[in-house]
Amino acid sequence: MPTVFISHASADRQFVATELLELLRSHGIAPWYAEAHIQSATAWERTILKALRDSEWFLVVMSQEALQSEWVRTETHWACENRTGRIVPVMIQDVDPAELHLKLARLQYVDYRRDPEPARHALLATWGIPYTGDANKRPPLQTHVEQLSSGTVAVSAESGSGSGALRAGRYVVENQIAVGGAAKIFMARDTVLNRRVVLKVAHSPTSGDAFAREASIAAQLRHPAIVTWYDFGRDENGKAYAVQEYIESKTLGKLHSSGRLSFSDSVRVLIDVAEALDFGHHKGFLHLDLNLDNILVDDTGHAHVLDFGVIPVGMAGGRMAYMAPETLNGGAIGVTH
Repeated sequence: MPTVFISHASADRQFVATELLELLRSHGIAPWYAEAHIQSATAWERTILKALRDSEWFLVVMSQEALQSEWVRTETHWACENRTGRIVPVMIQDVDPAELHLKLARLQYVDYRRDPEPARHALLATWGIPYTGDANKRPPLQTHVEQLSSGTVAVSAESGSGSGALRAGRYVVENQIAVGGAAKIFMARDTVLNRRVVLKVAHSPTSGDAFAREASIAAQLRHPAIVTWYDFGRDENGKAYAVQEYIESKTLGKLHSSGRLSFSDSVRVLIDVAEALDFGHHKGFLHLDLNLDNILVDDTGHAHVLDFGVIPVGMAGGRMAYMAPETLNGGAIGVTH
């Protein structure tokens, strides 16, 4: 089922929450919208822009307040450049769509200004879904997930790593992207939340302790510049697996070797990484293996740190070129404030 980004002014949040979210979710569509007011451009880049890229469709609520909203205008301009053919204007007040973006004037809009029933039919028809009229109807997406878990849908639940293989009852493998010393790394889709994720599967059932240690640390490190862990457990074959957020990005190592980092880009990355490490240090955790390949840089130029907790505190580890001097000299490993 489709994923839909909902752009709206703060004044229209009640309409979004009570009408659109209920309608879409009850018909198996996965919506995303900002539950809190965005305070800064940095917050917009890290939260909203990421959600825009992760969503397949763009829905914009048209109102007088939306025309005055800088955020709605910015989101709509992005969608008109990146989601052509997948934009749905929803009219709740008498406004001229062209005031928001000229391309909107050429699109068929869903009219909520009068009777909501025809509007609901028209909105769902965008994705070829009939309106049931029952908001409490079980979402088709959830039904599909239960079928996957029970084995009534023909998707492999074996240990195969090819495209279409199902892991832990909910993660469908799309392709393998890397092989590490302890695990294979896959691009996958979470069939419950309908989002792309990174899936790491241990090579053997006996290598789960390292995953468990890393997961326990990652669960305490919720920071915009640290890659988020979503899930951890053992799959059908007893192998430990971990699920991390997927970030459209390149490693800092690749960007550095290609010479594509400007001075301002480098400063932004440095600040992000420093803030991530400082956050981890105040939580009592050291990285111990920070290097150019453990730093992802997304399309907005912001950095995200990988692999906190891979090496236990107190053990020497990591790459020689990146080790702290006290580690090389056999001294104590710690944080100096």
